[in-house]
Amino acid sequence: MVARTRPRWAEPWEEDIVQLAMIRLARALERRPQETSIPAAYLRRVAYTATLDEVRRLTTRSRAAAPLERAESSVDEHDPARTVEAQQTVHAIRSCLARLIPARREAVLLYLEGNTVNEAAAKLGWSPKRTENLVYRGLADLRRALSSRGIRP
Repeated sequence: MVARTRPRWAEPWEEDIVQLAMIRLARALERRPQETSIPAAYLRRVAYTATLDEVRRLTTRSRAAAPLERAESSVDEHDPARTVEAQQTVHAIRSCLARLIPARREAVLLYLEGNTVNEAAAKLGWSPKRTENLVYRGLADLRRALSSRGIRP
């Protein structure tokens, strides 16, 4: 079912998607132990939603990571001053991130990589509320630190 629903470019993540679908099925069966069979329509729905969630996660993460990577590696032979400015901005962002309180830095880095607050909380083993506070306080610290260096959005 997953192979039928996933986009062609997501083939390398097919096994991950299958695992997500299997976990969802296991949880559904735990909630309803009296059921002995699973309807095919439900299996298709689980495969579809697991695929959709993974595709969203992959595309969100790549969009969030792309600006820093592009800015750092871009070489514009027509405007070298702009290239140097972009590289300096990336360096400043990384430097300011390194100075954040460790817990805030971890939460902000996961958030900037494209994780939602809930995903970051799960990865860090923290409550969503704590993670949300750390993300937003860390982002505020990052903005202040960048502003003090003359870098504004």
